[in-house]
Amino acid sequence: MNVGPTIRKFRRHQKLTLEALAEIVEMSVSHLSLIERNKRELSLENLSQLGQALNVPPSVIILLASEPTKKQKKEDEITKQLRSLINELLNNDERFPTST
Repeated sequence: MNVGPTIRKFRRHQKLTLEALAEIVEMSVSHLSLIERNKRELSLENLSQLGQALNVPPSVIILLASEPTKKQKKEDEITKQLRSLINELLNNDERFPTST
């Protein structure tokens, strides 16, 4: 699961620096950086705080961060459609401007 890079994606969409987001969630910049690089485990409490700060439900972060396992071989159709819909909404939502 790639929760860290997904959090980074939302942070960048909102044009927040690591420093700004870390301050909002009262976390050190180095800790947040390690989370974004999947070098540090993310607690449910931190996931909730980051989701709230980014205005994104933790469930959406987890869905976008999830990948099918080798055993699954491919995502089920509902998950694929949800992922596509969420990405489309993000790309069309003025609250989440795309990076240029």
